[in-house]
Order: sequence, then structure tokens, then C-alpha cells
Amino acid sequence: MGTRHDLVIIGGGPAGYAAALSAASSGLGVCIVEKGRIGGVCLHRGCIPTKQLLETASILQKLKRAPEFGVVPAGGGDPSVDFGAAMARKVSTIESLHKGVVSLLNKHGVELVDGIGRLAAGGVEVLVDNRVEQVLEAGSILLATGSRPKSIPGFETDGERLITSNEALELSEIPGQIAIIGAGAIGVEFASLFAGLGSKVSLIEAMPSILPGADPEISTYLNRMLKRSGVSIYTAVSGLATEPSGAGSLVTFDDSRGEALRIEVDRVLVATGRKPSGDELASGGSGLGVDARGYVEVDPRTLATNLDDVYAAGDVIDTPALAHVAFAEGARLAGLLTGESPQPIDYAKVPWCIYSHPEVAFAGMTEDSAREAFGDDLIVARHRFGGLGRALILGDPEGMVKVLSVRGGPIVGVHIVGAWASELLSPGYLATNLGLSPEAIAPLMQPHPSLSEAFGEAVRSLAGIPLHG
Repeated sequence: MGTRHDLVIIGGGPAGYAAALSAASSGLGVCIVEKGRIGGVCLHRGCIPTKQLLETASILQKLKRAPEFGVVPAGGGDPSVDFGAAMARKVSTIESLHKGVVSLLNKHGVELVDGIGRLAAGGVEVLVDNRVEQVLEAGSILLATGSRPKSIPGFETDGERLITSNEALELSEIPGQIAIIGAGAIGVEFASLFAGLGSKVSLIEAMPSILPGADPEISTYLNRMLKRSGVSIYTAVSGLATEPSGAGSLVTFDDSRGEALRIEVDRVLVATGRKPSGDELASGGSGLGVDARGYVEVDPRTLATNLDDVYAAGDVIDTPALAHVAFAEGARLAGLLTGESPQPIDYAKVPWCIYSHPEVAFAGMTEDSAREAFGDDLIVARHRFGGLGRALILGDPEGMVKVLSVRGGPIVGVHIVGAWASELLSPGYLATNLGLSPEAIAPLMQPHPSLSEAFGEAVRSLAGIPLHG
């Protein structure tokens, strides 16, 4: 055996580096084995680059509306995108954040090892160019190897005509026409991104609605707004297929009415979710328990696998595939390893944010699930952005906050669609997780003018003391 550490982590994404920082802060000797770059998918090929390009698209659309605010370009021309400059800014943002994470890990004495980590008896083998370079002895091991884009039959990606989110974030030019297969969080974000940059976007989904996991009222609202922005949306499709056509692709399918459609596009983006990397970890006879979908099997209370002193967290286990969930799992595991009693994660109440235009954010139960659980004791209040001074000032009057509560009891769900929904969710997330009632929150003031007034107004309505409702 080589160097011994209290904790060896395979994977340096959100779960891995959160566990490393938390454990090292508590005095444990920690090592991360990472085959790519510290930060994982979120930092390099997911959350951060996507949102940076979405911001470019948002600014472009805002500039096109500048005359509404009394701002007229001196030259009188329409604003345009320098895509090379936009991509350079994306890289700059990533590099700044990457440097910060690495600096933090170095500051806390976390050893960083380049290579592929593989489970071995009592530790972790580090492979470089398919050769074992060293073996790290470990008191405990955390598997945090994340996930990779998932394809569907007939849509195997080639990096050119058919691309994943990875390639979509490295394009050298904005596609004139793009078909996006899958209308979950990844699909609707890229639909907003490319539509905002000027592409003709077709969003194609086999399920009856976009964002299948969201509250149906919110999904319907977003559907309407995406169509207004120029996105063509097809749901409940069948017979989906594609073939090369010239320099691009032909996508064919039957729509919800059974009508056969043919769409010619420059690119096809397969956005049908991500596949966990548990199958890779289980290779080589490690004996690691992995389910049929590739998730590492863990005890959700302890994150322990079936192997002694081996744990797993993040996208590689069957919990919400969100960076902030991975952060929480990594930090929680570190607490367990250092003898603390960290609060369990309530996965049914985690915050979800989709950075489409407009944004969607929610926590807790949907109206359908709450109605099934509480029946006539469920009460619902909504407040629309159109009545908010701040929304009118910003020029973003489309949106709403929807709050669900049990009569005489706690708030059980909060759903938002509209500008800055991701930033508005925190009070609702806290209320849902802390079991607060509308009556407890309603007397609290919301700053005026602000978008947060929508949450306050909805809660006041639930408490029976509406102000502007």
C-alpha cells in the first residue's frame, strides 16, 4: 500500500469536493482522485457554462427591447451576438471558479491526484494510461464519479449532427435550426438558450407535457411562454427517428394528433437526461452493489454502500441529480465520518430551479400530489407578477407564485415561474422544510417594490389576510 488517508474520494465534482472540504476542515486527511478537472460536470459542462450562455441570450433579448426603456442605440442597428466573445466569457467564468475551488482544497490540505480511481482491497488504485501508478490506502472511501449524458435508441450521438449537452456548450457557431430531444430541465434550458441567440428551435418530448416533474400549472405556463419566444414544442410524440440530410439531419415523428412531421435541422441535441457511472465503478470484480440503471446502491441515511467503509454521493446514487444535493450529501457524509449527527436530507423537499426564460423554481409537493394526500384540506393561493411594481419596472410582468398549504397547518409546496424564480425560492423552500404555516409568515414584511412580494401576497391570502389579492 502507498500513502494512507482518512478519506479517499474518487471524483472531484460537487459531492467529492464538498466532502473533501468539510472533512479536511474537521481534521481528516483527505485525498481526491480526479480523471478530469476539479469541479465536475456542473462547473465545466453543466450548470455554470449553460447559465453563462443563457445570460448572453438574456442580455441580447433585453437589448432588443431597449427602446421600450427609452434607450436607443446610437447607430440605430439591431444588437447581435459575437459568439466567440460569448464563449470566451464562458471559459473565463469557468476558470475563475475552478481556480477558486482548487485554491480552497489546497488551503485545507486536500491532496489532489490525477488519474482514474478504482476500488482495490483496502484502498484505491490510481490508473494513468491504463497502468496502476499508485495505490492509496484509505480509512474510508467516497465514490462521487457523477454521471454522463444518456442517449436513446436511434439517436446515438456522434458529436457533429447529433450532439449531447457537452458538445452543445463547445459549438463554434450558433445553429440556424436545432431540434432538442427531451423537454426536461436540460432540454428547456437549451431551448431558451438557442432561441434567445436566434436559432429556430424545435423542442420534442415523448411525455404529455414539458418539465414532467413540475407542477402541471407551472409547466403549462412555461410552455406558453416558450412558444411566445418562438420555440416550436411537440409533446406526446411517437415514432421518433432521425437520419442524415445534407450537412444536417432530418427528424421525423408523429405528433400528439398522429400527424407525421418532418423537420430539417443543422443539429440534433439529445437532452434525455444523464446516466450514472456506477457501472464503471462496479467493473473489475469489486463487488460493489449497483442497480440495473447504473446507480450505486446506498443506505440513504448513511450513504453507505454494501462494501465496508465505502460510501457514495452525488449523481452516481439515485437521489435528485442536482449540484446542491450533491454538496449537501458530501458535507453530510463528512459530518458522519467525524462523529457528528448532521440533519438528514429530506429529498422530497429539495429546491429545484430551471433556468429557462422565464425561470421555474419549486420545492415540496405539486398540487396533484398534495391534493391526493390532503384532499379538501389543501388550500392554494397564487399571486401573479403582473400586479407587482418591480415586475413592471423590469419589463417582466409574466410570472406567478403558487403556494400550497394544509388548512390550519403547514406550507407543503411552493412553485414559481417568472423572472429570477431561482432567487425567489429560498423563503418558500425554508417554509416548506421548516413546516411553517401561512399564519406564521404572513405578518412578516416583504421589501417594496420587489418580486418577493408575490410570495408574501400569496401567503397572506392563505392566512386570510390578503392585501392586494
